[in-house]
Amino acid sequence: MILFAKQKVIGIDVSKDTLTVCFSLVDKLQHLEVGNNKAGFVFKSW
Repeated sequence: MILFAKQKVIGIDVSKDTLTVCFSLVDKLQHLEVGNNKAGFVFKSW
């Protein structure tokens, strides 16, 4: 019998205006997109 483990996946997209992160773990999907300004990227809670 072959068992397949759930994969952990992270996707990161960096552009001039935004930073987008997507994180998938055990059928849950988290998505975060933040804007860039002179101070840098500003993160808020998931």
